[in-house]
Amino acid sequence: MERLSVILNQLEIEDDDNTNNNNNIISVETFSGGDDWSNAYGVDNDAMIRMVNSRDEFLNRAKEINIGRAKCTVEELKYKIGTEIGASPYFLITQEHLDSFSVCTGDPQFIHTKDAKKLNSPFGDPICHGFYLLSLMSILTSGGSIPKIKNSFMGVNYGLNKVRFVSPVYVNTRVRARITLKSVEEINQKKPQPNVKVYQLILNISLEKENDTSRPGIIAEWITRTYVRDN
Repeated sequence: MERLSVILNQLEIEDDDNTNNNNNIISVETFSGGDDWSNAYGVDNDAMIRMVNSRDEFLNRAKEINIGRAKCTVEELKYKIGTEIGASPYFLITQEHLDSFSVCTGDPQFIHTKDAKKLNSPFGDPICHGFYLLSLMSILTSGGSIPKIKNSFMGVNYGLNKVRFVSPVYVNTRVRARITLKSVEEINQKKPQPNVKVYQLILNISLEKENDTSRPGIIAEWITRTYVRDN
């Protein structure tokens, strides 16, 4: 494993009135290592392995649920516009996921840490970063959770028309995506590839919390593009 050498400066959390609250300062220590490393958040090799395993377990469940699901043509997919085209299995969000996201993005705000309640978070227990939940859309729509177009070989994220973080999602919550197809259209390529067509899909995504379906964690209108060999 390539040697890691990361220096993170002390990060301070400010109150809403823009005054420093010394009780909510999180010190992030310098850390470095080779095959074994850890940091002030407690994200170490074992945590990384557990997160990779949880991803694999989720994808295996999704594939089992959707086994035998046939690929569809573009015309067949268009018939599904306005309907729910998929619902993923549930995915468990742990504190390790949030700690790792904090490290990657430099956003260790105390409301997302294991000590959130001790630091008087208005939410009480730790809640997920909104952008972490948004990033889960990729895995939650994998493993056959949504129909795949015949002869497609690549999909890309083209952005979002709209996203709202509707309600807090607490650590150790299981979440899933419910996906409704809003539209499908062929896109003219600026640099056409021989025998390749590009289709733009707009998906309405709702992030549903297990045991609390009254309000989703996120609602989003997501744009994806699928590349299909025309042969």
